[in-house]
Amino acid sequence: MKKEFLILAGFFFSSFLYSSPTFTGTKGLNYVVSAESERKGHLNYIFSLCGYGNESKEQAWHGVANVNFGLGFSFTDYLSFNVTTSYLGDKFAEHISYGFGDTKLYLKFAPTTLAKVVSGSPPTFLYYVDFGIEPFVSFPPTRGRPTIPSTKSDTILGFVYIFNHGGINRYFTDKNLHYGGRGLLTLRFGGDVPLVFHLNGGYIFHQQKIQGVNEITYGLGLELNYPQFTPFVEIVGRQRINSDYNDGAIYLNPSLRFETDKNSWFTIGFGLRLTDTTISDYPNYGIQPGWGTNPNWVINIGVSHGFDFVRPLLKKGTVAGRVVDKKTKVGLRALITFPELDRVVATDSDGYYSIDILPMKTILHASKEGYEVTEDMTIEVREEEKTLCNFELKEKRKAMATLTGKVTNKITGKPLIALISFPESNLSDIKSSASGVYRVDITPGTYLLSIKREGYLPQTKTVVCGDGETQVIDIEIVPAKRRCIVTGKVLDHTTKKRLDAEVSFEPASGEEKVKPVRTDKETGIYKASIPPGTYIVKADAEGYIPEAEPLVFEPEKTYVYDFTLLKKGEKIILKGIYFDSGKATIKPESYSALDNAVKLLKEHPNVKVEIAGHTDSVGKDSYNLGLSQDRADAVLIYLVNRGISRDRLRARGYGETSPIASNRTSAGQAKNRRIEFQILEK
Repeated sequence: MKKEFLILAGFFFSSFLYSSPTFTGTKGLNYVVSAESERKGHLNYIFSLCGYGNESKEQAWHGVANVNFGLGFSFTDYLSFNVTTSYLGDKFAEHISYGFGDTKLYLKFAPTTLAKVVSGSPPTFLYYVDFGIEPFVSFPPTRGRPTIPSTKSDTILGFVYIFNHGGINRYFTDKNLHYGGRGLLTLRFGGDVPLVFHLNGGYIFHQQKIQGVNEITYGLGLELNYPQFTPFVEIVGRQRINSDYNDGAIYLNPSLRFETDKNSWFTIGFGLRLTDTTISDYPNYGIQPGWGTNPNWVINIGVSHGFDFVRPLLKKGTVAGRVVDKKTKVGLRALITFPELDRVVATDSDGYYSIDILPMKTILHASKEGYEVTEDMTIEVREEEKTLCNFELKEKRKAMATLTGKVTNKITGKPLIALISFPESNLSDIKSSASGVYRVDITPGTYLLSIKREGYLPQTKTVVCGDGETQVIDIEIVPAKRRCIVTGKVLDHTTKKRLDAEVSFEPASGEEKVKPVRTDKETGIYKASIPPGTYIVKADAEGYIPEAEPLVFEPEKTYVYDFTLLKKGEKIILKGIYFDSGKATIKPESYSALDNAVKLLKEHPNVKVEIAGHTDSVGKDSYNLGLSQDRADAVLIYLVNRGISRDRLRARGYGETSPIASNRTSAGQAKNRRIEFQILEK
């Protein structure tokens, strides 16, 4: 007997090393089963323990315990097989019984998972609802319950007990074949902490001659999926049909499951009986359905482990957060860089960003012009989980800049005393000296200068001063004289067709206002007579992006300035851009075409564009969509590195959704693999 006891104890503790996620050997809670199947190729090793102990009025300690073992394996993502058996023990006073209970075979089929696998775009509700069925058959052990001996037969830890096999407080088996099944329903509700609801209902057929022993089973479960642990509660029960014996029971089981790694869990719970029960002494009645003699309470413990023979496809996780000014807490437009992934994502105007990447450990940092780059942050991205990474950027301390220069008469070159003001700042006005020299210390940044002197045309200049920089800006102002002539054409940038447009002249500061002129409908030519000075000349046509240029006009001269406008929403295919096969790496032979794109954007500084990536139909839709996004991002980064403002660009991948030619031929596929510019609103 001592040897058998030691073997049982050794099996008990060794089982903690490798076990499966649930007490029944499949996905779910303790006894309530999920309608989802395990992933394909997943193997479970099952171990669980439930027990009860109490002291009766006669001061005789008694108790029951079930130790469950088994294996589970998923042949596919929607079909799994499980086999479980139990080693049972009873104690009452000086009597001890132990032995195997029934062995059960389960086959779980998840049709909703099959629908997701077969269908490329299943109905949306299938991502929140799962249905399943689980038939089973139960086989009895080789021996039942023998006659209980009347004499003490062995000892444990020095105490003498009467031993037998098959049960004392209950029958370990009724030595009959049972079979049945249950329906499964699982509902998932999203949120920061996902909520999952399970409902089970089934029927058990007993092969016994006594009438009315078949049973119905039911279970209800609710779980909260935190990242490392899951609290859950379940209500489970079973009831015989048309039976004179009220030997069924309903239990409330609050439990807590801890996740130690991807395939290992530890579960502990408490079960409280909610209904009264009556036990039958009829030896073939089958009083052994998991709860034994249905005690008032039970303790449940489980350790779980699994192994994936088929490595599942990794699903991307999300990295998201916000970048703010450390002092003001205001959101900033900034760049989030993943150095190890060679990826960059820009925040929106409020500082928010979001990007999907494969599960891994990686580093990232935030940067913005005028701010200190943050230290690298190390994060671990998990499948289908959101990882929050917020950054606070500290503004760089700026060294004072110096602005100096000389004001002269443009015609004679003589120095002049003039008033110099800074209209868009809080700087005070200054005057140049008799020698025409001016000087001012200012905070680094961009400034608009306005220069005025009586009898001269006002002039404006835009100046950019860097940290600690001395900027020398000499200013030549023109004596006020007769008007000048400005003429030119307004054309469509792509077709070069003339446009019906309005050309306006906005004085930079103090000049006489000029009435706008329209182009000739037949020739597209405009012409205006304006006072000399500095103007913002703007061409505007219906359906096109307006273009404006700051221009300086001297008296008695004729100026020709043509405008080429980009049509709103126009798509421009950038020919000659090539990538490494299956990657977003730009080939060197593409640089010429990309530099032409840079030139186009610099010629039209008011234009914002969407960089659209397109692929052919070869490969999976999801892969093509991701590849097109990565290639569009690569073009965006190239343009930003060549001096194009990030605020003017938006990258988006369309995959194979917008072909311009047939994908049935190689030539058509080549046309569909392209990068387009789509002109957006200003």
